[in-house]
Amino acid sequence: MTTEHAQSGQTVADAGGLVQTITPGHDQRGVEDRIAELQTRISALEAELEDARGALRAAGDDPATTQAQGGPGHERISRRMLQVLQLADEEAQQEREEAALSAAAVLEAARAEARRLLEAAEATAEELLRAAMLRCEEELGAARTEASRLLKSAREQAGRQAHADHDAEQPDRDRASGVRAHPNSP
Repeated sequence: MTTEHAQSGQTVADAGGLVQTITPGHDQRGVEDRIAELQTRISALEAELEDARGALRAAGDDPATTQAQGGPGHERISRRMLQVLQLADEEAQQEREEAALSAAAVLEAARAEARRLLEAAEATAEELLRAAMLRCEEELGAARTEASRLLKSAREQAGRQAHADHDAEQPDRDRASGVRAHPNSP
């Protein structure tokens, strides 16, 4: 048997012309064990498949009938996925509608609160304006009264001053004309 030194993944030829692939760290026994393990896993998966088919039959869907009616399995899965997506879309639409209603309710409540605050502010402003106008009218009335009093006082004083000036001028005129101011005076 002629053998070449095999490195990782190289082939070794024997005299009979058979070629074997040698993978480092694996021996024939390890490969056989791996094959047995995979066959066991395949058997378990086949059992699961049969269980799933039984559950499908129990649910009312015969796999053979479904396959005959609906085509290959991937098409059935695609239809089921489409149904799931449609349901999800319907639920999302319902959630959007509920959110829109909720947002509308919140918006209406905010508008009502804004109207209430605006009305309260307008009422307060009207009260303040009325109070300011009353205060201004009172101050205006007091100012007019004070102005009238001062004007009357000024007129009286001016009248007294004018009378005093007139009385003071009268004797000067009388002297100049030679007439006595009073008949009893010398």
